[in-house]
Formats: sequence, C-alpha cells, structure tokens
Amino acid sequence: MSFTEAAQENFRFLIVEVLKQVEDTRSILDSPSQEMIEKIKARDDYIDNLKNFIATRTYRTLLEATDLTKMTAQMLQAINIITGNLEHIADYCTNIVRQTKYLNDPAFIKQFKYHLFFDIIIEGLQKIEDTLFTNNVDLALEICRAEFELDKLFKVKFDKVMQKLREGGEAENLITSLFIIRYLERIGDSLLNIGEAIISAVVGEKLKIHQISALEESFDGFTEDTAHQNGEFRFENISETKSGCRIGRVRDENNGSGQRWVLFKEGAAKKLVQEKENFERWDQLAPGLAPKVYGFEQNKGKASILLEYLPGTTFQKILLSENVETVAKAQDSVHELLLDLWDHTRNDQPVCAHFMQQLRSRLGDVLRLHPSLEGREQTLHGVHSCSLTDLLDEMEDIEEQNPAPFSVFIHGDFNADNILINTQTGKINFIDLHRSQHMDYVQDVSVFLMSNFRMPLFDPAIRSRLNRVDLMFMRFARQYGHNRGDRLFDLRLALGLIRNFITSTRFIIMKDFAKDMALRAKYIMECLSAHNGRPWEEFTLTENVLVY
Repeated sequence: MSFTEAAQENFRFLIVEVLKQVEDTRSILDSPSQEMIEKIKARDDYIDNLKNFIATRTYRTLLEATDLTKMTAQMLQAINIITGNLEHIADYCTNIVRQTKYLNDPAFIKQFKYHLFFDIIIEGLQKIEDTLFTNNVDLALEICRAEFELDKLFKVKFDKVMQKLREGGEAENLITSLFIIRYLERIGDSLLNIGEAIISAVVGEKLKIHQISALEESFDGFTEDTAHQNGEFRFENISETKSGCRIGRVRDENNGSGQRWVLFKEGAAKKLVQEKENFERWDQLAPGLAPKVYGFEQNKGKASILLEYLPGTTFQKILLSENVETVAKAQDSVHELLLDLWDHTRNDQPVCAHFMQQLRSRLGDVLRLHPSLEGREQTLHGVHSCSLTDLLDEMEDIEEQNPAPFSVFIHGDFNADNILINTQTGKINFIDLHRSQHMDYVQDVSVFLMSNFRMPLFDPAIRSRLNRVDLMFMRFARQYGHNRGDRLFDLRLALGLIRNFITSTRFIIMKDFAKDMALRAKYIMECLSAHNGRPWEEFTLTENVLVY
C-alpha cells in the first residue's frame, strides 16, 4: 500500500494514545487526581496533532499518487474516518473529566458500575489495528457491536438515574452522573463508525452495520454452495433508490466457482415485503419475467432480499447508447410482451388510477424545490388563469367520473431503467416491482413516457431519439386501447401525464426544464378544462406534448 510508513506509525501511536486517554479517564473516576486531569488535557492536544498529521499524509497520498488502486484509496479513506472518530473518543474522555468537578461526592458515580462501559470500549479499541490491517470483517463487526452493548448498558443506567430522581435523590450528583454515562455511550457511536469504515474498506463499498448483517443473514438462508465464512464476499454497489433502498450485486468469495453473482437489496421492510410478494405473483403470471427470490430476511422495520442476478441492459441504456435498429428491435420486443401481459391479466372491471390523488401526495415535495410552480388565480388583459389548486380540483372531478373500462396487472413503476433486455437472446425482465398491482394500464404507459421525456439531455440527436421512442409507445398503447374498446384512453393518458409532468419536477434541479414540464401539465389541464362538458370519447391528446 502506498500509505507512508510515517503515517502508519502515527496511526498506531494514535490508537495507543486514545487507549491511554480512556484508561486514565477510568482512573480519574476511580480516584480523582488533579495531576491525572492535567495529563489528560495535555494528551488531548497531542492526539489532535496526530490526527491532523495523518489526515495531511493521507490527502497528500491521494493527490499525488498516479497509480492509486481502488483498494488503497478505500483504505486511506477508512483511515481518515477512523482517526477522526478516535479524536472524538478522546474528546469525550476530556468531557467526562470536566464533569467530575460537578460531583459533590466523587464516589457517588461508582454505584452506576461504569467499569462495564470502559471494558467494552477498551476491548473495541484494542481490535482496531489488527482488524484494519488484516482485513478481518468479523473483528470489524465485533467493534461495531460494541455500540449495541453500550446502548443497552446506557438504557439500564438511565432508568436507574430516573428512578432515583423520582425518589428525590441528589439531583446534582445524579444529573452529572447521567452526563458522564451519556459520554461513555457516545463513544459507542464512534466505535460503530470505525467498524463500518473498516468493513467498507474490506468489502469495497460503503456499507452500514445493518446492511452487512442483512447480507450475512440473507446468505445464511441461501443454498449451501454459497455458504460463506468470515464475511468473505465481494459487494459491488449498483444504486441507491430514491426510497432509500441499497442495491448491489454480491459474490461469495468462498464459492468454489467464484462466478455466481446474486442481487442484494436492503431497505424498508414494508416496501421489500410488498416486492417479494409481487415477485411471487409475477412468477405465477409470467414465469421468468421477474428475478427469482433466493433469500429474504426481515428485522426491526428493515428487510433484505437476495435475488437472481439477471444479465441484460436497461432499456434506457439501450436507448441512449445503441444504434437505431437495436433500439427499434428492443422497443418492438417490449410492445409484444406488453400485449401478451395485458391481455393475459385483463380483468373487465372498471378501475380508477387516481392520478390526481397521486399528484397531491407528492405536491409538497415539488413545491419545496420549485415554489414558483404553484401559481395563483389571476386575470391579465382580460385573460383568466386558474390557480393550480383549482385546476387539480377540476381534473380530479373529471377523473373520478371516467374510470378505465378494465384493469391489467401492471409493473407499477414502469421506468425505462426498470426494463432489462438481453440484446443477445432478446429476453426481457422486469425489476423493481414493489408497486405491481391490478390497475389501469395507462399508469404504466404514462410512467414510461415520462421516464424518457424527463431525462435532462438536450443534444438534438438524442432528443430526437427520445421523442421518437415516446411517440411510438404512445401510438402503440392508444391502438391497444382502441382495439379493446377503451374509448377514454386519451383522457386518462392526459391525466397520467399531468401527474407525471408535475411530480417529476421534484427530481429536476434545472429550473427552466422543470418550468417547461409544469407548463406542459398546465396546458393539458387547460385543454381538458376547455373540453369539459362535451363527450370525452371525442377528446384527443396532442402528441406535441411529448416532443421536446
């Protein structure tokens, strides 16, 4: 590793000095000594200097290195995180020492058995050097779990302090004792950060302890040929969704073949439970379309799922990077698949997508980013303009009176990057299926159209391609509706696009582009408002709203 020997040496010194700080703090609580207090204050400055020296060396290495590997860069980043948290631990020790002067009786705090805290902290600190330089994930997890143990201890001591306060105990001594115990608990937070930094350096991606635990638990439920030891798996981050899910592909390094990847997804339990159920529903309706579920774990509001890793390229990537013929072939395949799915899952019962309700639920996020889009009722040169709220009220009334004549089982989040296509075999797979349900097919149609339109790409050639794909898809879906007796397709697509034009602006930083999208939504609303009172079967949505 290119990290300098001098910085490594100072890193070891830093760990030793922080250990001394912790041990001396315990000694002061056992038997207060002004000499020891002065020693702790002086050492605190030395620790700050060591931390700054290491930070300077690591940043210099990062800036000057010409052949820095990813692993080395991750190790340097981990060392900086660790040194920063070691400094925090030293600061907490100094804060504890300062609190002792508020104890009327220095021996008062001994009843709270603070040695239990120090034993856990010292054990965690002693593991850092070996854990970092031997890449031992199991030891790193033990450092992380020190935080959980300290949290449990703090809860017990906190309850004891509260009880004594209620009983009329010595308030000043009790409150000071609580402050001291709280600082000891906060050292656990720093140990957790240290452990997670080491894990991230070893695994190759930034992971939290609950994500590592979820990975291990999910693998434990997987087949025997992927059984792992000592956390020796390779993780490659793919993305983090807007809902907070962490997605990556994982390969167990102890797997004999070393070639089998699986997809790991971790996030809120409610979403992943729904997604798992939808994977199972899709497997019944269209076997092979959704990835297989290999493992699922749920714990304390979080869940993790191991899925079949599907080869292929997203439709979005094909659209942006492949030639026109490949794009057209991919789109034709998507159209054929949707025809089969929609007919196969069709239920001839009216259904309403409630586009306007969906829009209202997201409007707060939109207006926080783009407050000017709200608009107000006004009249200018005799021309009356309704407020956004008034227009939405009218659109909602129109929508509720004109449901779709049938439902199909939709994807639910039919973005172009949720469609995987194997360009070699032509096989199509769907991913991110937590919103799948029986619903108006126009929901998927409008989401797909907007996923292409809202891409902030303005090169004329690329924009022309995006326009072409959207217009072809719109015509395909309109023809499908016409052939199945859906005479209100254009009305509902207009409502779906209003919803998506406006809600998509919460992901668009560029004000001019966001304004353009909002104006298109308002134009559609005004077209619907002008048509209101006439048969909706006669309404036709102009294709120009999708041409940028």
